[in-house]
Amino acid sequence: MKYRFVIIVIFFIIQCRPEVGPPNHRLFPLIGTESRNSTNNDNPSSTDNPTTTTTSTSDTVSPPVFSIAGGHQTIPQMVTLSTTTTASTIYYTMDGSTPTASSTLYTTSIGHVWALAGRTIKAITIKGGISSTVTTAEYTSPNVKTGQTICYNTGTNIPTACPVERQDGEIQSGLARGYIDNGDETVTDTGTGLIWMRCPRGRSGVSCGTGSNTTDTRANQETYCSTLSLAGKVWRLPTRSELLTLVDFSSNASTIHPIFPNNGSINFWSSTINAQTPANSYNVTFNSAETGQIVSTTNSSVRCVTGLTRKPASYVDNLDGTIKDKVSGLVWQRCPYGTTNDATCSGVGTSVLWNFAVNYCTTLSLAGRTWRLPNALEVESLADLTATISPTVQSIFVNNSSVQFWSSTTYQINNANAFNLNFITGNLFQSTKTNVFRVRCISDP
Repeated sequence: MKYRFVIIVIFFIIQCRPEVGPPNHRLFPLIGTESRNSTNNDNPSSTDNPTTTTTSTSDTVSPPVFSIAGGHQTIPQMVTLSTTTTASTIYYTMDGSTPTASSTLYTTSIGHVWALAGRTIKAITIKGGISSTVTTAEYTSPNVKTGQTICYNTGTNIPTACPVERQDGEIQSGLARGYIDNGDETVTDTGTGLIWMRCPRGRSGVSCGTGSNTTDTRANQETYCSTLSLAGKVWRLPTRSELLTLVDFSSNASTIHPIFPNNGSINFWSSTINAQTPANSYNVTFNSAETGQIVSTTNSSVRCVTGLTRKPASYVDNLDGTIKDKVSGLVWQRCPYGTTNDATCSGVGTSVLWNFAVNYCTTLSLAGRTWRLPNALEVESLADLTATISPTVQSIFVNNSSVQFWSSTTYQINNANAFNLNFITGNLFQSTKTNVFRVRCISDP
């Protein structure tokens, strides 16, 4: 019995002896070891090639999981993060940098797919000083729909049954629009995730009928938004592109959704400065759905916004006569109609009537893709408003000597007109369809 007790004690001492050798990798993770694994994509709105990866650091803490796998998104929704590790925290970045405990702390969501498009999002889980693997997701998504649902006879401009030559009213490309009145004088745009003031500055009441628009300079309106304490949120002056998401291109009266009543003034300031003439800033005119630029000391109305803004378009040359927008996922014809599909898009180019432009894009044979004339918001995305000299389009698009390019969106206040983008000023206008403008076609992902 005595010997048996001694043997048990010796065995216990051996088992409790400190381990000799290199430290346990679970306690001291190797930083920089990387593995790439595709996540299962069960989201019907994504493509079959999601860009979601993980970077190995430790297997003791579960990495974050994105609620929507990376890829092209066509359903408007918020993206969330989760982890199976209890009592842990998640940190993330949206600029492609590696997240640490000093990065943004995850709380409820990282943003809407509309605003996350074109960003590289990385996330980690941390518990007890131990970091998980890094999970990465990249999204593309189109802009919101224009709202147009009617097609037009290209000869008579009379409304007609779709489909007709892949017009805006037939294709209805983009994220679905939707608005929620939050009951606190704010409205959530479910198509973008942005939250807006329901009434313009100076107005209040159920129908925004009390008071009148407070018009002011761009600088003063910017200050007003930045100091606004409405609904406990942080507000700012919207960009031009954000203001355009409020335009209802299906309206034949006021071109803004009726959830925003009594707008009073037709011109609303944006935060976008005209880079060619810095004393001017861009505005949106809601009685015509057009954009313009005016001297920044002019008095105009304001509707403040809060939320993550969308990145401007960013392009890559596919080297097959097409160019991909890494934000929207859409593919553009590199050389406009009438030019040669070569390195410089040589030739003069041809300006055509609207009905010819619609038909040309429908019949275009390029890179094995199906083409159409872009809608008003798609053609507006070509405008590079940071350009200090014209044309206001990124240099990856060459031979843009002509002033205006057609869109497939008809101006419903006057069916004889359609929207076009002016590459000299960067503005979106509507003009009679009997004018002759240039054409650059677009293709869906």
